[in-house]
Amino acid sequence: MNRHVDMISRRSTKRSRHSPQQAALLSLFIIFLQPNFIQTASACGWWGDGEADDDGEVIVVGKDGKPVAAEDTYSEVDPVHLTGIANALRRQAENSIDLLEAAQLYRRAAEIGFVPAQNNLAAMYENGMGVPVNMREAARWYQSAAEAGLVYAQHSFGEMLLEGRGVAKDTLAGTFWVQRAANQGHKSACIHLIEMYWRGIDVPRNPFNALVWAIRAESLGEPKASRLKNQIVSALSTQEVELAETTARQWQPKREHLPFATTDRPQ
Repeated sequence: MNRHVDMISRRSTKRSRHSPQQAALLSLFIIFLQPNFIQTASACGWWGDGEADDDGEVIVVGKDGKPVAAEDTYSEVDPVHLTGIANALRRQAENSIDLLEAAQLYRRAAEIGFVPAQNNLAAMYENGMGVPVNMREAARWYQSAAEAGLVYAQHSFGEMLLEGRGVAKDTLAGTFWVQRAANQGHKSACIHLIEMYWRGIDVPRNPFNALVWAIRAESLGEPKASRLKNQIVSALSTQEVELAETTARQWQPKREHLPFATTDRPQ
């Protein structure tokens, strides 16, 4: 999905969608979430952010999360629309209730089976945005999206496995998922592999493999790659460097088939 989703800041003149009892519970929940509102997200990627949002179509939504324009095309059960509105609420959130509504919309789309919403809901749980921090739920939704082929989720799930967050620590499986994301051209996963091989973190130290991934990351335009490459080169022979360059240049990122249309590019 490629969309500009703009949120307008205005007071809604419509009747509240919440009963008095729901409003009271919601207020308590918002207070509980407030400390997490300013937390910086550590997710490996939010689906639907950045240049992939631009297809010339604009959906304008109000503070209630519903489109102000083109309401006739809005569907309560369309996971693409639900995820787009949730993205708008999350990106331009002014308070915790915006994040709470975004999380609810992500959940609705995720439960329908929309893989991008599963990734974004996992990130909400990981960072306590709109929902309490819950690493087990984060890992569960990341795994679902990762198995479907979504690159952001693959890296995020791999990190959780390597660190034992929300799931039993498993360095072999974690390395597999980080590698799988890197093979799709996910820049953050490439940098992660470089550091793993260069420092011997969770894998045997292997400067040659580190250099191969540094060259690949550099070819993807990752700004950190050149510095890392220069550091690694000093630890290898001329022959090893030449072989690493040849190996790296024979590689092309291979995007996995996804069960939905997207022009999102791995970052």
